[in-house]
Amino acid sequence: MSQLPLTTRKKIVLDTNVILFDAQAILKFGDADIHVPISVIEEIDRFKRDQGENGRNARQFSRFVDVLRAKGSLAQGVKLDNHGESIVFINTDLLFSGLSSELDAVKADNRILMTALSLQKQNPQIKVELISKDINLRIKADVYGITAKDYEPNTSANQEEMYEGYLEIVISPGQIDQFYKEKKFLPPDQKFQVNQYLIMKDSTNPNHSAIGRYSDAEKAIVPLLSPADSIWGIHARNVEQSFALDCLLNDEILFVSLVGKAGTGKTLLALAAGLYKTLDEGRFQRLLVSRPFSNGTRYWISPRRHRTKIESLDAAHF
Repeated sequence: MSQLPLTTRKKIVLDTNVILFDAQAILKFGDADIHVPISVIEEIDRFKRDQGENGRNARQFSRFVDVLRAKGSLAQGVKLDNHGESIVFINTDLLFSGLSSELDAVKADNRILMTALSLQKQNPQIKVELISKDINLRIKADVYGITAKDYEPNTSANQEEMYEGYLEIVISPGQIDQFYKEKKFLPPDQKFQVNQYLIMKDSTNPNHSAIGRYSDAEKAIVPLLSPADSIWGIHARNVEQSFALDCLLNDEILFVSLVGKAGTGKTLLALAAGLYKTLDEGRFQRLLVSRPFSNGTRYWISPRRHRTKIESLDAAHF
């Protein structure tokens, strides 16, 4: 098989922790030559039996690379379909003679760094970037003149595609009246996600509407839970908060994840619902409130190092 033509695109060298952080990381660098050293493959192999997120990402990445392998030689580079001109290479670790004696060439970190150094030496006119979640490896790369960056994928597209949890539908005025009268309703020929919330609008009068939740138990849209009084002084002030409060108070829903801009009431509603279910209803014996991870930032703690800070990150307020 012929080798892919040489290009002047930048070259990306990936560290293991980037792949364990995001199994699809190699799809997120635009037009670039993406190099994965064999040391990374070895480390990925050690994580594939892990039952946590690291293991899942390791297995997903391995399956993806195996698909690429069927398309061509990974050593010579395989082009990613539907991702511009991106090409993925699986390299043997490239040795670099100028490495300081203080750096152990057996360590995976240093072998990944040597690969980046060798690629830069072989391609002096091309920008080589080392992408790693490991701060110390980025520092070492900087010392040797290699551009090193943290992996920070652009998540704006993912947020736009995120499942919103609710859907707006248009139905007849008679169907809305039926919903209010019978306390359940299912439009014909429509399928909904379990616990999906619905905004039902009158086809003839947009101001005539109803809101509900699709119940898998009832196989129909049912009304929201509407406590007669406030929940610890809290009332829902818009339709989204009504949806949030319903799912937080509903015993059929065992896990709730609220996503939204700061100040939209996520924490306040969750605390109010938690206090209500624990102290008022006695449904639970204890309420655990944990601190957020810095406005949604995902933290990486290298699997090659002891997780010395996880206790403080994961600690509860009370």
